Amino acid sequence: MSKTACYPQALVIGYGNCSRKDDGVGFCVASRLRERTGRTPLDPESDGLDDLGASPHVICVHQLTPELVEMLAKHDIVVFVDAHVGEMYPEPIRIVGVEAKPSVGFVSHVISPGTIIAMAGILYGQTPQAYLVSVRGHDFDFGTTLSPETQALVDEAVEHVWNLIFETRP
Repeated sequence: MSKTACYPQALVIGYGNCSRKDDGVGFCVASRLRERTGRTPLDPESDGLDDLGASPHVICVHQLTPELVEMLAKHDIVVFVDAHVGEMYPEPIRIVGVEAKPSVGFVSHVISPGTIIAMAGILYGQTPQAYLVSVRGHDFDFGTTLSPETQALVDEAVEHVWNLIFETRP
């Protein structure tokens, strides 16, 4: 029996702007996770929705949107992967549980992981166990490559995501 067969359905969502250097770290972590599960890495133009494969399902999006809610509601564990700015947190990789927390933003393109989880509960009666893995970014200028400092954190972030999926039970 494969290791993924005995675990809950998991979804990993890497998000951020791949055209703003370190803001694209969610894409890099998600793509590397796909490689670790034996799938091809994501093409920069692909979101992974057409090739979900076996759990963990791994996708990348520019931003969190209400369209993701139905997919989230079908999973037991959801791991969001994003970048945080510089010294915002003391640790280079911050891992926190995400609580269902509805909020209304002033702009529609700013939706938090907590809001998406809350929407899943409201609309589908399902609130998956959720985590945010936030990787320190150093350079958010225009460009498509990660800074060396953020690139050095990608494998560690993948390991954290892997452990959340395979060592955590809802």
